[in-house]
Amino acid sequence: MPWYKNWFDSPYYDALYSHRDGAEAEAFVNRLLEYLKPPPTSLMADIPCGTGRHAQYLAAAGYEVFGYDLSEDNIRDAKKYEHERLHFAVLDMRQMFHIRYFDYVFNLFTSLGYFDTDRYDLRIIKNFSSALKDKGTLVIDFFNAYHTIEHLKERYDVQLNGYAFDIRKQYNGTHIVKEIKVDAEPDKVFMEKVRAYTVNDFERMLQYAGFTIRTMFGDYDLHPFDQQTSPRLIIVADKP
Repeated sequence: MPWYKNWFDSPYYDALYSHRDGAEAEAFVNRLLEYLKPPPTSLMADIPCGTGRHAQYLAAAGYEVFGYDLSEDNIRDAKKYEHERLHFAVLDMRQMFHIRYFDYVFNLFTSLGYFDTDRYDLRIIKNFSSALKDKGTLVIDFFNAYHTIEHLKERYDVQLNGYAFDIRKQYNGTHIVKEIKVDAEPDKVFMEKVRAYTVNDFERMLQYAGFTIRTMFGDYDLHPFDQQTSPRLIIVADKP
């Protein structure tokens, strides 16, 4: 089983990232919308959407939103929040899902780079382009690889939500690899393995898919991106 299915479907994932909560998602979405100023009739996709925390706030702002995720468990949880402007469905973003349908596609919280090469990520970004109308906008939220590698903490322990986590991280030359042990299952090792894409990598992949980068932000407060100091790489790119 791929690491992302094994890890994202486990109860420990939500426990470890519980600080990535609704308040953070709401503040980030509100700042993005203030910057983007989408027309009221805009159709939006959040993919992958997890349990739908960003999609909920996009819909609360008045837009029609479709959230897609590979995890059936995530979509089952997200569907509790469905209403006339908010829809959820199981989908593998490596598969084409719409043609010239959306005005905005959001790919948030480091949701690319899960594979050994960039082949699938190139396909995914092409699928985003196909799903967008002409002059549509893609927003990608990823970690700043340079900053992450420079400040990599190789081992640490943390206790959250009743679980004790033993976490080890390394950069293997292409990916940031995080091994996670939980006291509830001491003989099991979960993993996150994410390709350390740089700004140049994203420029190449987005150009390949026909996008033009409009701007880049460096954190969830939307400060300008700085390779040395920014924790995040948030890219706003337009389809001609």
